[in-house]
Amino acid sequence: MSTGQHHFDGEDNGLLNSQVIDRILKNPEIRNRVYGFHTLNHEYDLPYLGGYSVDGKTIYIDRHLPNVLTLEEDGRKKEFNPYRHIEDHEVFEKAIMDVIGWGYEHAHHAANGFERRGVLRAGLFWNPYNRALGPYIKGAEHEKLKKVPADLDLRPYYSPPVNDNLIRHMKKAMKRAA
Repeated sequence: MSTGQHHFDGEDNGLLNSQVIDRILKNPEIRNRVYGFHTLNHEYDLPYLGGYSVDGKTIYIDRHLPNVLTLEEDGRKKEFNPYRHIEDHEVFEKAIMDVIGWGYEHAHHAANGFERRGVLRAGLFWNPYNRALGPYIKGAEHEKLKKVPADLDLRPYYSPPVNDNLIRHMKKAMKRAA
């Protein structure tokens, strides 16, 4: 679950610093997963913008998220493709959960730090980047999920606070996709 996950408030004070991220990336299995081959799929409905398959070989990005967004900072506008940054987040989060065994919450904070690193390297600002994504974040109450990948890893959705209605709705849509 990406930037728009259910704890999103536009700011993320839980970012891990670059030294911790660099230490995590020294793990060869993490590096292989982060920089190895995976498929990017944007044909499904994903609450909170992104997710990953149980096997980690597919990264899902919500089908309604455009591949070009505009952020504004200090009166200047800049277009960017959000897919790369969400993909970074999802791959890193999944690798940490699977390889190191961290729970979702800690893995998510690390992934936010990794995503932020890529956002800054792209010449973007973090808070405007998150604001640009905001309108596309799906909560349980905002949209009916019609197509959810059958192999979506649901572990992030079981992280407190758990939204049982959302999970029930997702599972129904997953069965239709199978």
